[in-house]
Amino acid sequence: MMALALGCGSAAERPDPPPVDASADATAVPFEAFSRTTRAIDIEVDSSALVVMATDVPGSLGCALAKETASPGKAAALVFAKLDTGISTQCPVGSYTLDGDPSFCRTTTGPGRLRAGCAEYRRWNDAGTEVGALLATTGYAKVTETPLANDRTRCTVDLQLQFPGGRSWSDIISVEYGFAASPPFCIESTCGAACEPWQSCTAAGACEDVACIDPGSACPADGSPACCTFGDPYRQLACNEPPDSPGTRSCCVALGDLCRYDGDCCRPHSCVLNQLGTHTCR
Repeated sequence: MMALALGCGSAAERPDPPPVDASADATAVPFEAFSRTTRAIDIEVDSSALVVMATDVPGSLGCALAKETASPGKAAALVFAKLDTGISTQCPVGSYTLDGDPSFCRTTTGPGRLRAGCAEYRRWNDAGTEVGALLATTGYAKVTETPLANDRTRCTVDLQLQFPGGRSWSDIISVEYGFAASPPFCIESTCGAACEPWQSCTAAGACEDVACIDPGSACPADGSPACCTFGDPYRQLACNEPPDSPGTRSCCVALGDLCRYDGDCCRPHSCVLNQLGTHTCR
């Protein structure tokens, strides 16, 4: 791990953002869960924003994605947040809110496209081409600092984000650094392929059940942890066989619940227009 202790300043408070229409974000792609193998904390030189990043790309390539303009050159996913701290310090202790308005977040004079005070999910395909991004609709981060022995410091960022469709994402990134190191601070977990498809790899290298499983993602046979809510007006999803993947268990819409497409419904049901003018799985 690498880092430099430069001291801490006071928090830069931002007002709570208003509700956001996510459809206004022209770059939006659906959020898909991914295993977090690499996490990083960095400082953006031009804006002094604190960058917080988690990705499924391992090693030095994953660490390089802490720079907003970097590309993995292969299939990848990440969550990238810029905290508008207002101070240029490695561990800006305080609490920060994140905006979700595309007209604000997609306007920037820096080298990247995301303004400080915003967060997004980004995804690349197998050819290394970015297929899109999805702004978080709102978010919150708390940064704390703990002095350690031998002139070392621990900086911890607790990041909570909300994405369109009722998808929540959270992570706690904790790095230790000494006086002679420099950013970015990058840590790589050691779970590898050991985790189940519905689990996440924590910063400590342990497989951990996520709070809920995203629609279309694999889920355990016992149905625990639960599937996420599919967003208004959808109800809690069921862990069952989706029609496009027989023999597997994924989060899908149960019999009688509202749906949009046949692919939403669990086997063997279809999405049918009912007498009330809405679609349900029948």
